[in-house]
Amino acid sequence: MTKVTISEFIIALLELLEVQIQEVQKQIHKSAWGVGYILISSLLFFVGILFLLWAFKLFLTIYFGEIISLVIIAILFFAGGFLFSKIASKVIKKDETKTQ
Repeated sequence: MTKVTISEFIIALLELLEVQIQEVQKQIHKSAWGVGYILISSLLFFVGILFLLWAFKLFLTIYFGEIISLVIIAILFFAGGFLFSKIASKVIKKDETKTQ
């Protein structure tokens, strides 16, 4: 068994710490790029949805007029939000029962 001095131990510990810090920096960099990609894709998706809704509104305006087309779109949004909340609550309840 070889003797390890305190200074060698401290140097080895600092080298290990340096390597670990570099690895954490790489992972943070990867995560930041991932978050950036998600934000950009979400923004593009949102803009696409807005244009789709605008086109749908223009289509409905031809047949029903301005106010009725907006009412139809609002009703569809309320129904979609209601369905989404019901599905989300079922998923949350399902996850809560799994963890117990």
